[in-house]
Amino acid sequence: MKADREQKVLTFTQTWISGSRSTAVGVPRALSLRKENTLQSFRAPFALCILALATLPFLAGCGGGGGGGGPTDPIPTSASITRTAPNGLTATLKESTNSISAGSSVTYTYTLTNNTVNPITISAAVASTTRPTVTLGITNSTGTLIYASLPPPPPLVTTTLAPGQSLTSTEVVTLGTTGVLVATAKFGDLTPVFSVGTLPITVH
Repeated sequence: MKADREQKVLTFTQTWISGSRSTAVGVPRALSLRKENTLQSFRAPFALCILALATLPFLAGCGGGGGGGGPTDPIPTSASITRTAPNGLTATLKESTNSISAGSSVTYTYTLTNNTVNPITISAAVASTTRPTVTLGITNSTGTLIYASLPPPPPLVTTTLAPGQSLTSTEVVTLGTTGVLVATAKFGDLTPVFSVGTLPITVH
């Protein structure tokens, strides 16, 4: 009887220890599984955050939806073009701005200058021997003439330009046609008539 009782106590003790050990061994396993599940639950949102941060510069560069990145008007500035005529005179066409709103005006300046060391004889309008006779033509993108100036008519007189001397005249033109227009000046004082251009202007 005593031996049987001791054997039962021993068996119970072994069973209890074995069960406790398995329970003790199972606790870290459960914690490990819970830790892995927790890490996996955080990985997806963390990856999405990284992706969102990486795409922010691209989205900012797109300029928003619907706005588009259409062509922009040039910053208004004066412009000029110069050519040398066969007789040695320098002919210049200058516009006060290369960008205006429809219905606004632009001033064109025409200059003939003797940049040589010798006097040069030309023909000038009898109305004034101090400015060149110029016909300004402005065309649209299809080449259609939308403006032409009316210079003083003949008869002409002879004028001599000394070295360094210039003839200058101006013309104010109001433009209502939108788009990129081009201006060309024809200097009637020169033989043959000498053209200077083209000089673009944007009307918006």
